[in-house]
Amino acid sequence: MSQDTQSNIEIFLNGLQTIVIMSVGAMMIMAGTLDIGLLIGSNILAARALQGTSKYAKATEFLKQRDQAVGEIINYVKGK
Repeated sequence: MSQDTQSNIEIFLNGLQTIVIMSVGAMMIMAGTLDIGLLIGSNILAARALQGTSKYAKATEFLKQRDQAVGEIINYVKGK
């Protein structure tokens, strides 16, 4: 998957997550089971969690690229 596609998916998921949290939180605030501070805190924590998984996914992609590059170097050195 290209870097642009991954970035677009990450932006989409972040926006979708915010919309869902704010929608559910707004209903809970209207019902009196949640206050605004908790809603804001929940949104921040959820964004941080998604950010962590995104960084992990990017790191694994870079590790695959590194392993491929090392393999190509080894094949080049063996060929000489």
